[in-house]
Amino acid sequence: MRDFHRVTGVSLLLCGTLLLLSCSAADQGSLDKVESCATENYERVSRIRSRLEEGKQFLQEGENRLAIEQFRIGIERMGYDYILPDTIDDTGLRFSLAGVEEHKSNFSGAAHLLSSVLETRIRLCEEKFDHYHPRVRFFRAERKLNGT
Repeated sequence: MRDFHRVTGVSLLLCGTLLLLSCSAADQGSLDKVESCATENYERVSRIRSRLEEGKQFLQEGENRLAIEQFRIGIERMGYDYILPDTIDDTGLRFSLAGVEEHKSNFSGAAHLLSSVLETRIRLCEEKFDHYHPRVRFFRAERKLNGT
């Protein structure tokens, strides 16, 4: 019986190693797809981040309503698929509070809340993407080194 368990254990180990090697080979073959996906995500988040930066500039200039508009566009373009399933996300509450502040004509307070919502959602989106595509972290690091 011990020999059976020993042989079975070795067989399972061998099968696991072969599976791991085949997955690695498949990953190597799909690196272009991962990089393409990373590029699309990077560009999408960059466009959303530009809305955040434009909104912050308007906020510094005292143009609170224009800032709110930029933040809302960024939030809308981010959509709802930005978070890992187990993450606690309070941005919906802050988003609702921003609506209340805007209704009370506290445009500065609303703009600051929306800025916070958008910043958090961008960060959560990047964390989610890094979680599901770990190789992208290296791709992103390479882009930073190359200045792109």
